[in-house]
Amino acid sequence: MRQYEYGVTVWFTGLSGAGKTTICKFVEKQLRIQGYRVEVLDGDAVRQNLCKGLGFSKEDREENIRRIGFVAHLLARNNVIVLVSAISPYREIREEVRQTIPYFIEVYVNASLEVCEQRDVKGLYKKQDPARSSTSLVLMILMKYHSVLKSNAKLTKKALPKVQLRS
Repeated sequence: MRQYEYGVTVWFTGLSGAGKTTICKFVEKQLRIQGYRVEVLDGDAVRQNLCKGLGFSKEDREENIRRIGFVAHLLARNNVIVLVSAISPYREIREEVRQTIPYFIEVYVNASLEVCEQRDVKGLYKKQDPARSSTSLVLMILMKYHSVLKSNAKLTKKALPKVQLRS
């Protein structure tokens, strides 16, 4: 099994329905095929298990991201590639998490609001307008122009090779 000298966290963020989990699962599969140790922290799954009882206020959303970040840090320091799929609308809390993880790659999955509204599996867009955040990101994946396969290739070619590997 291939290992990183120190794990890396790839944090997929974007609007609900943008395709974060879809891309995350695809990247996970490709990395496992290549023999890497990989764990996925999906925001919805973490919220149901580790963050049960938290609501959707700004404070609760920040605490949810802190907890995901803490688990990602624990896994990464044990040579695991951690793929996080979470809406993470607030730049400040993402920066806080980034400071705790030595190798942190942020990926903004950019899908138009119209596309997200069409996909609205959770019914969030019918309830209210999504919170938008302006953010400076390491890598932008444009779902409008790139298939999942091209997005994965872009991530693995540009981001992951910058982390040292050991056999």
